[in-house]
Amino acid sequence: MHRSLRTVSGIAAFAGLAALMIVEAVPVARAQGAAAAATKRNYKDNGEYDLFSKAFTDAQNPAAQIKDLETWAQKYPDSDYKDVRTGMLVQAYNSLTPPQPAKVLDLASQLLTKDLKTVFDDPQQGKRLTLSFLYATSVAVGAVGSAAVPSPAPAQVELWRTAAKSLKEEAKAYFVAANKPAGASDADWAKAHATYDAVANHALLVLLIFPAEAAMAKSPRVPAECRDIAEPAYRRALTEFPEQTYVSYVLAQALQCQQKEFPAKVFQAVYEYERAAVVDPNLGGAQPDATKVPAYADKAYVNIHGSPDGLDDLKVQVKLSALPPDGFTFKTAREIADEQQAKFKESNPELAMWMDIRANLTDPAVPNYFEEQLKDVEGPTLKGTVVDGACRGKEITVAFPMPGQSGALTPEVRLKFTDPTPIAGKPTPNVEITFQKAVATAFTKDPFMLTMEVKKADVEGLKTTPCVPAATKKATPPAPPPAKK
Repeated sequence: MHRSLRTVSGIAAFAGLAALMIVEAVPVARAQGAAAAATKRNYKDNGEYDLFSKAFTDAQNPAAQIKDLETWAQKYPDSDYKDVRTGMLVQAYNSLTPPQPAKVLDLASQLLTKDLKTVFDDPQQGKRLTLSFLYATSVAVGAVGSAAVPSPAPAQVELWRTAAKSLKEEAKAYFVAANKPAGASDADWAKAHATYDAVANHALLVLLIFPAEAAMAKSPRVPAECRDIAEPAYRRALTEFPEQTYVSYVLAQALQCQQKEFPAKVFQAVYEYERAAVVDPNLGGAQPDATKVPAYADKAYVNIHGSPDGLDDLKVQVKLSALPPDGFTFKTAREIADEQQAKFKESNPELAMWMDIRANLTDPAVPNYFEEQLKDVEGPTLKGTVVDGACRGKEITVAFPMPGQSGALTPEVRLKFTDPTPIAGKPTPNVEITFQKAVATAFTKDPFMLTMEVKKADVEGLKTTPCVPAATKKATPPAPPPAKK
């Protein structure tokens, strides 16, 4: 689940005044001797004080300091400063390279069940020490769900959530003008406060989503876990942290994971993909290529909708809320095609009927459509355009052009008239006719041609022109016989 840890920039590596604050807070008992009376604590003897002094001196070397502190704990397990010593160990394990978050959280949990005001009760440094302790704890919480801290118990999660919330509260109380060092600017002071807030927020976010991250890391993903574990966790996270586009993106994946069982959730998935793409396509640092998420989000929309129509409106909508409204959807390409087909049938019923017949005649799935459903059956009313017909003939060919179609027409129906008398003239081409009660009698697929028989009385709009008689050659008279000489 460590992919989530890379989504909040500036958490793992803090700088500037924030780092200075931590360094200043590490020497837990710098003034401890002077404050002993105030805290009602005392060293057992000079040996204990020497061990503390050694640990304090090694504060910039975490590995050495840990050895010092462990030696102190072994020799003086019941020290008045054992809680303070635990706090120093928390700092030291967090300062190792790499840190040891599991050890940090184990030690921190020993103090989190206590009143930190009594643990860090030094009148001069108590608040700073409390803040630093909570900071180190919250940084370690960022590893929850990873191999280092894979599956904490619910009680631990609640304890660490309390620590992260306390960090926010303590930081708000500490980073005020009265506590600002003389050499620090207002901007630096505000940045330090923001860093502590970011650490706390990141810890809270991780604690919300680490079960979801574990479910989504499976390959293949389990739709039931996407539904019951990942989706609810990501939704809660977006409610608390709506600016986190990484969560929008993984929520979209969790929704998409369920689309076979719940097809409607794919629309919500597209919403979340677009939300991530529009608000922060880098996903807080998880995706370094800012073009990939928008490209994927737009493609997902077009694949479902059939075109980019309406996409700009959706991009405006996703900025307004981290989660889609109830019942969010948009028209699919199939729905749009069905609507267009319905409009086409309404305005061109005869042509639509012919298109259905032609589609069935050419559909490999119904190879016997003509023989079983069309042959010798009186057909519906159809409308087409005359292509050709012989003068005084008994048949014409008909095409069925689409509205607005131009160019040469391809005949698709041969109409044979059953009347005893032929057509009186030559059929005029490119004239629209309507015919009904025509009976299909023959069909060929290649070239496509449906033969139908009909009475002339059942054909409307047929026009003819007079037949022009064929020109005849005048007989050439024989040449006269040659004159006699």
